[in-house]
Amino acid sequence: MIEVLWHITVGSWVTAAAVILLRLLFQKHLSAKSKYLLWLLLMLRLMLPVLPESPVSVLNAKSGLTTAVATEFQQPIQETNISASSTVVHPTVVPVKSGVTASEWLLGIWAVGVLVCGASYGWMTIQTAHRLRSMEEIQSIGVKNRYEAIRQQLGIRRTITLRYGDRAMIGGLLHPTLILPRELTGQRLKAAITHELMHERSGDLWIAAWWRLLCCVYWFNPVVWLCFFWARRDCEKACDQRVLDSESVSPAVYAALLYEEATMKRRSYVGTTAFGDGGLKA
Repeated sequence: MIEVLWHITVGSWVTAAAVILLRLLFQKHLSAKSKYLLWLLLMLRLMLPVLPESPVSVLNAKSGLTTAVATEFQQPIQETNISASSTVVHPTVVPVKSGVTASEWLLGIWAVGVLVCGASYGWMTIQTAHRLRSMEEIQSIGVKNRYEAIRQQLGIRRTITLRYGDRAMIGGLLHPTLILPRELTGQRLKAAITHELMHERSGDLWIAAWWRLLCCVYWFNPVVWLCFFWARRDCEKACDQRVLDSESVSPAVYAALLYEEATMKRRSYVGTTAFGDGGLKA
């Protein structure tokens, strides 16, 4: 297990370096969505235990197991042919291994890290869900009508709860909740709703949740955490590009709202995507 983890870790370093190199070489030619999709290559590498060309292969392991089993069965047959009259069986004494090996220590430390990291994320997710449920539900007919029109335009079928909060965000995998500030009206309200519903339609919440799961499994690998941070930033920029490509929001209004949200430094929560988190300079 430790060997497999180390193999994947080295592979993730190579993949991350390739992604970063591609971004640097083609920075001016890659769209925001393309840059975001590049990080999915790293996610895919982290989900593959071994690559086909790797010596640590499932096929190789299967072949080795078959050879070992065949050897065990052939040896008694050969011995029987040589001396069929021998009926005395000498028991084989197997030495008992004492102590804990270094691999077992490392495996235990890794398992503890996974449990601690997973428990922390789980607790923060529960706290986020409780916080979102405690917010006031939106009863405004105007806001609901604006949301319903955008939802139908984007083809979203899931039921989403609308609540008031200090910044625009969406959270919840099974029961999504859309948070909107009270002060948003008109085109600014439309821009914020469109942005968050674009996240919902693109499955960004599920991708982020899977990233966090990988961070828990590879908690010892700083490259995974760093790339997760960059992927979240690129996710917001890709969502901004989708909104502008839809031509449903004025670029000037959208840019002004992004600037306002980015400079407010309002709090976001685990398991949510917050409007204006794509980087102020970008």
